[in-house]
Amino acid sequence: MYEYSRGPEDVTSQGYIYGSPVQPPTNNIQQSKLQDKAVLALEAGMVVTVYSTLKRKQILTLCLRSQQAELVCVNSLGGKPLYTVDLYHVKGIVKDPKPRLARMYEETSKEWVNENPDLCLSLYYGTNYMVNIITFVARNSEDFGCLLLALQTSHRKLKEDSYYETKQRWLNREFSKIQTLHRSLLTSHKEGKKKYHFSKEEVDLRINIKQFQAWLSHHTNTIVRHYLALNKAKLKLPDSLEIHHFAALLNELFKPNPVIERLLKEYGQTLPNCQWKLSADCFQVFLKSEQKEDVRDNLKSTMLKCLPPAAQSIYGELSFSEREFEDYLYSEMNSLLNPRELEVHQDMDYPLSCYWIASSHNTYLTGDQWKSESHVETYVRSLQMGCRCLELDCWDGPDGKPIITHGKTFTTKIKFSDVLQTIKEHAWIASEYPLILSIENHCNLSQQRIMAQLLKDVFKEDLLTDQIDVNETQLPSPKKLMRKIILKNKKLGRVNDNRNYVDMSELLDEKKHALLMMTYATKTKWKEFAVVLNDTHICFAPHIQSLEEEQPVEEIDEDLIDHDFESDEEDESEDFSSLMWYHGKIKRDMAAILLMENRSHGDGTFLVRESESGGLAMSFLVQGKVTHSKIQCHEKPDGQKRYLIGNEIWHNSLNEMIRYYRDHKLTYKDKKISLKLSYPINKELGFEHETWFFRYIDRSSAEDFLKRIPQDGVYLIRPSSLDSCFSLTLRYHRRISHYQIEYKRNKFVLGGKYRFATMQKLIEYFTLHPLYKTARLKLPASMDKMEETADDDLYHVPGDYSELSLSEKLATVVALYDFHGSNSDELSFKRGAHINNVLIADELWWRGDHGGDVNKLFPANYVQVLGHEQSVENVDSDGPGEEFLRLSDCYFDESTTYSRDGMHYFTLINPNLVSNVYIGSKVKAEADDWHRLLCESKAKIGEEFEKKQKEEKNRNIAQELSDLVIYCQAVPYNPSRPGKFSEISSFSEERVSKDDRELIRYNQYQISRVYPKFLRWTSTNFDPIPKWNYGCQMVALNYQTPDKPMQLNQGMFLQNKRCGYVLKPSFMNNSSYNPNDLLTLRNYVDCMVLTVHVLGARNLSVLNSGVGIMHPYVVVEVLGLPLDSQRERTRMLNDKNSLNPVWKNEIFSFQISCPDLAFIRFEIGTELNETICQAQATFHLKSIRPGFRSVQLLNNFSEPFPHSSLLVYIDMKNPKEEEEKNVFRIVEETRKLYEELSSSDVDERRREQLQQTEKKLLEYLNRSRNTGQKDCH
Repeated sequence: MYEYSRGPEDVTSQGYIYGSPVQPPTNNIQQSKLQDKAVLALEAGMVVTVYSTLKRKQILTLCLRSQQAELVCVNSLGGKPLYTVDLYHVKGIVKDPKPRLARMYEETSKEWVNENPDLCLSLYYGTNYMVNIITFVARNSEDFGCLLLALQTSHRKLKEDSYYETKQRWLNREFSKIQTLHRSLLTSHKEGKKKYHFSKEEVDLRINIKQFQAWLSHHTNTIVRHYLALNKAKLKLPDSLEIHHFAALLNELFKPNPVIERLLKEYGQTLPNCQWKLSADCFQVFLKSEQKEDVRDNLKSTMLKCLPPAAQSIYGELSFSEREFEDYLYSEMNSLLNPRELEVHQDMDYPLSCYWIASSHNTYLTGDQWKSESHVETYVRSLQMGCRCLELDCWDGPDGKPIITHGKTFTTKIKFSDVLQTIKEHAWIASEYPLILSIENHCNLSQQRIMAQLLKDVFKEDLLTDQIDVNETQLPSPKKLMRKIILKNKKLGRVNDNRNYVDMSELLDEKKHALLMMTYATKTKWKEFAVVLNDTHICFAPHIQSLEEEQPVEEIDEDLIDHDFESDEEDESEDFSSLMWYHGKIKRDMAAILLMENRSHGDGTFLVRESESGGLAMSFLVQGKVTHSKIQCHEKPDGQKRYLIGNEIWHNSLNEMIRYYRDHKLTYKDKKISLKLSYPINKELGFEHETWFFRYIDRSSAEDFLKRIPQDGVYLIRPSSLDSCFSLTLRYHRRISHYQIEYKRNKFVLGGKYRFATMQKLIEYFTLHPLYKTARLKLPASMDKMEETADDDLYHVPGDYSELSLSEKLATVVALYDFHGSNSDELSFKRGAHINNVLIADELWWRGDHGGDVNKLFPANYVQVLGHEQSVENVDSDGPGEEFLRLSDCYFDESTTYSRDGMHYFTLINPNLVSNVYIGSKVKAEADDWHRLLCESKAKIGEEFEKKQKEEKNRNIAQELSDLVIYCQAVPYNPSRPGKFSEISSFSEERVSKDDRELIRYNQYQISRVYPKFLRWTSTNFDPIPKWNYGCQMVALNYQTPDKPMQLNQGMFLQNKRCGYVLKPSFMNNSSYNPNDLLTLRNYVDCMVLTVHVLGARNLSVLNSGVGIMHPYVVVEVLGLPLDSQRERTRMLNDKNSLNPVWKNEIFSFQISCPDLAFIRFEIGTELNETICQAQATFHLKSIRPGFRSVQLLNNFSEPFPHSSLLVYIDMKNPKEEEEKNVFRIVEETRKLYEELSSSDVDERRREQLQQTEKKLLEYLNRSRNTGQKDCH
């Protein structure tokens, strides 16, 4: 059972596979040496500053105990640890933790405030919901680098440990506990004598037999002193035991589980010394016969993980001894959980409504709903546990900024902004599938607008603000929504777009356009403008008669543009030239060079090329090495070509195939390769080294960059988010515009009209021709241009205005909404009002003057700044420049048109313009027509705005927040009215009744959320299984509560790589589905007979703080449909043995009518308190596998107990014959009838008769079934 090796601790660093050593890549050797050096340095001890909280500062020595996987803080080397961190329980190692800790602690010491953040590091560790935090500050950067590298290396190696290494660490820990206990006794004895010096013998790394016996008594009462002495003599052990003596004595005292000997007799071989061995071939037979596994490819690597390092250097036949075979059966490699659940194996292309979604209720709370603490770290823990729907209970903050708390209780408050930042930092750590934020909104309109702005500022492009497909008729799939944050909240109707950038498609929907005359009201010279009006905007720009008039010196090279306007339709042959990762005729060696130059992007980096032997080939990186693979092409009779690579499936196009393998694993079974394509190496198109091309910038970053260069016509080219496309980003007249450039058939195509042979020709052409109205490319963006203006005012006023120093600090703003101040220090104003002397700060509330009020507060998101650039840029010109104005911000005089200098005109007023503008025409009818149309359009928008504003107040929903709600629009549930697929309804647990067929139908195409009832003040949870059975997708539970419902939730979402999304069975989408009617399942579900043998356990002592469990027993429970829920229990062991208890003849059989909706749960109990769960493990029935299996034991928070597990035998069979099926159905109907009678007033005798009938039917079923089960006792 227990044995100890004195070999090197980190045996996995050699990477032995299939009995052969695999050397690490050459470029990793130096890194490996640095890691080993850092670990040794931390093992020797390092002086650091320690903060257990941010108030208490201690200078301590930090030591790494690698053999025990512990980190200790001591006053001096050899001293008693003040703090001990179990590295198995570390949840995170955080560099520069100051921002994160600042969100957690309002009060900190002055010492902490002054600490250098570059030398700080925090460990988050523990086995409860709320973890412990300890922070270290290194003395210098060299120590910090060593500390960080040592901790990261040690934490990573623990995750890679084999079962053999885990067992060695457990032995070291137990041995260390015995020594620690001995030293503490010596310390207490010597303190009475005022003596603190330990002799050499007292600190020797040995224990005596009495200390061993004292430790043993905490774990078992089956070993008497005489028997212990006999075994010590048998092994010829000295009186002082070292660690390997300790392991050998344990092995001799505790024999393997009897089932091990029986299996070895059947599958193993006998050795001359009467011992048993299990060779690799025999082990394979065992796996196939008993475990229903075929692991020929990984057989030797599986065996090596349970063997000592000495066996890993043997290049002969591998075999298991009796102990080693027992180790395998208890190891994680033999886990009851099917290994496929460690990957996302379910189809993620169904609509969201087809999945159960891991959901949290009151995510911010650490305890009860009355007076517990609200904490930002609860969001981190929930996300780490795989939760994909978080709740934010938002209330008005006292400083005008929203907060999160449980309203009208004594729970503490946290900042809404802090929660968003925390979510952003951890949203995609455990899963990249969509994250839903359920907003419980209690804020006023003002703070809702702040919420909306914060959501956009923090999450940026991750926040979903538009539908995936405007023509969709059902919810999009989790795959399409990957890395998207979705808001669940109430929603108003749609309103106009308020974007500050312009796309070329903005004016396609024009209502009227013409050439009109315009001028400032303060000027007399009229200029001709092109004016365009649509439903929401008016756009005008100076009309240019001809390009030659404006630029008479420049000669336009018409050869720049390619006038071959061929059809965009594809040729019959597939065109590869537009695929950026297709490199054409490059040689194999050149492909390898390109891949090695880009190896920093890791495995899956790829390119496609023409094969030197004809056809196509893909070159990609696997384990840092270049691999080449032929792409097969097959042409169907209809001329359609199909493509295949690896051992997978055919695809209709090359692009489709590459897209598929960027989301799914490409597998070569014969080469042991399985990976996703990750980073494409794009071919060079001849402009990549131009200063205006920015390879690693996205849309948002491009806008931010150009905002830093306040010059008209500044531009850059960047990759587009679309394949084979680029984007031209241009700054012109204070607006940022984006233009898509498609690379197609070796041409650069802009707007579907302009085609160029090179990107340089495109740039050259639009420096001479206007790209849009009068907008031309004038200045390529570069870092130098930004640095030239970075130290100056961004919108610095030239010439005569540079002396106005106040203009650099104060601004004028215009109100976008009505605002009524609730306090005496707040402004009140109407929409359109100008607020002066505004100090622009990085705050959500600003100060300014309006009317008779001076220097008072108002919300910053209620106004728009009239910046220096827009105030003075055109003040000396004869008229306005190009403008794109929202009609809602424009005002027109209501009088009929005026006449001046033969021009009939009317007045346009807009706060964004320097002066009022006259718009006119020489034809009075045309001026009158434009004036009438503009006034009508403005009035219509005004009516809509007033309607929206009234709706905002009536429903208390800010339009800005409403606009961010796309797919989870919260509405009341109305079974009589079919809802939209984008709407979601929430229910209290009591609302989901026993038989609600309308809700079942609802959940087939819409999402529902179920939450605990109001009276659960202690944050207890309800049973989620009935809600899941009704198809409810988001069953929200209190993640902070370690109760049975939460453990069931963890068991459910243990599936599918803990990604938070589990595909519902297909039969739940049938119109006839009803979980309360077995007849609706008959044609879709195969029933199951589940047999469970409880055989034994290992190391139950850790479940109770190092003291062995007294007389343990095991509960096996099946949960699912009411008819399937059953519970059995083993007998309580008479002997106290927590190290390797054995149960005999504990066999339970469960008849399950719907395995797809069933769970199996194991629970450890003890005679001391049968109501307390000492340990548990919960699985969905479809995620387990048959055979002799190890069940990793967990605490109530579903955190694993190291080296602690059950050994069980599982058999899962369907009734074989029609007769058995009929009997099984009769049993189900009998149970159903019994359940109905139990809830009514009927004769007790009739219920007893039904129970007896059921018993006889089951006895008949068991007699008639030839299960073929082996006797496992």
